[in-house]
Amino acid sequence: MTEAVAPQVVILTETNVPHQENISYFGNGADEAQMVYNFALPPLVLHSFLTEDARKLTTWASGLSTPSRQTTFFNFLASHDGIGLRPVEAILSEAERKNLVETTKQHGGYVSSKTDPDGGESPYELNINYFDALNDPAGGEPVELQVRRFLSAQAIMLALAGVPGIYIHSLLGSRSAPEEVIRTGHARSINRKKFALHELERDLTDPGSLRSLVLTHFRPLLRCRKRLDAFDPSAPQEILDAPGGVFGLKRTGANDTVYCLHNVSTQPQRLPGQLLPNTPLTDAVTGEVLTREQAAALEPLQTRWLIADR
Repeated sequence: MTEAVAPQVVILTETNVPHQENISYFGNGADEAQMVYNFALPPLVLHSFLTEDARKLTTWASGLSTPSRQTTFFNFLASHDGIGLRPVEAILSEAERKNLVETTKQHGGYVSSKTDPDGGESPYELNINYFDALNDPAGGEPVELQVRRFLSAQAIMLALAGVPGIYIHSLLGSRSAPEEVIRTGHARSINRKKFALHELERDLTDPGSLRSLVLTHFRPLLRCRKRLDAFDPSAPQEILDAPGGVFGLKRTGANDTVYCLHNVSTQPQRLPGQLLPNTPLTDAVTGEVLTREQAAALEPLQTRWLIADR
């Protein structure tokens, strides 16, 4: 009916359920939702960086598809709610999901539970700011390394086929606000702190602040995504068979082909040479021109979006 009376309207389903059930809301590609929240993405990306191993993410992403060109995923990592665990029930093992739960608690977050059919309870949602989910606030890591990890995670979300959604607290480099949980009594409030304009302006004009660092590194990624037609929601996507420490994919547009490489580990990584074309490769973010051998070497937590010379 919406296609008949308001063809510009997009139906987007928000169904925080196991992945296979979630994507069933696409229907046959013409009769149900045009867009579906990609709920498995946030916990899978988090798992990849916490374990420094992207193999589960790579396997899952290799199977992503939509039933028609009229449908696409709504990709996100953070929102005003928490990080749902139900979407990865059949993707991550119980031990891997438990690791997400325990790490969230160690990083100062909370875990919401659901009541199971047998009357017991099981973890349903991780309540924590995504920056703090990735980075232990008490871990003592240099802030530059934490920002690099966070932006590499965001780059994965931006590179995947679909439409990206960026929570404003992610764009502006917020951390968890446990005082809001105390004030409201709701675990989700940890990632819903209201901004004070004068504080926001002060932080963003300070080049050394976390907010300024995050936004400064976010902007080039957003400009690249807007400029390159390889990031069109329906542009073909190929997941690369990269080493476990790297999540890689290839996007192909009408005018450009982009190889998106993301080191999820704190160790240098090297890709097999055959994964990249033997042509000059231009880093879309920095403008640096690299040989295949140079491009295949990634520094810890580095992101490279490489435009292949046609």
